[in-house]
Amino acid sequence: MKQDIKKLLGLQSVWIDSWEILDTEINVGIRSPRTSCMCPHCTKSTKKVHSYKFRRIKHSIWQERTVVLNFKQRRFYCRKCNKAFTEYVFGISRRNTTENFRSILLKNMSRASLRYTMDNSKVSSSTLYEILNENHFFHLISSSYSHFQ
Repeated sequence: MKQDIKKLLGLQSVWIDSWEILDTEINVGIRSPRTSCMCPHCTKSTKKVHSYKFRRIKHSIWQERTVVLNFKQRRFYCRKCNKAFTEYVFGISRRNTTENFRSILLKNMSRASLRYTMDNSKVSSSTLYEILNENHFFHLISSSYSHFQ
């Protein structure tokens, strides 16, 4: 069943610990499958876990419910350079939304008003404006790049 949920949500780089279906959202507990991580400062591999950080990341919308990833992210401690750092998991950035959720919001904004999208998706106006600016900047870069070819 967990493999089916991973395929359905496109989460191949993480392990699924749990899931719960509520009235307004679907909570999916995820974590990284790795046991060690490379220090970004000195590039030494370490297994020493410094602490855990729990993050709620909006991933998609399924049957009018928001799919929320409850990510148990680890902070590792490097014994060589004595620095703590957060693990990187492919597909999950530092934002509170995934690329998939941002593309869904962009499609919703093209069909409806910002207020409607904001109320139905339960995101702030600053998040919507950030997505619009990011998309506008991407189109400016790609269109200016195509002129040079």
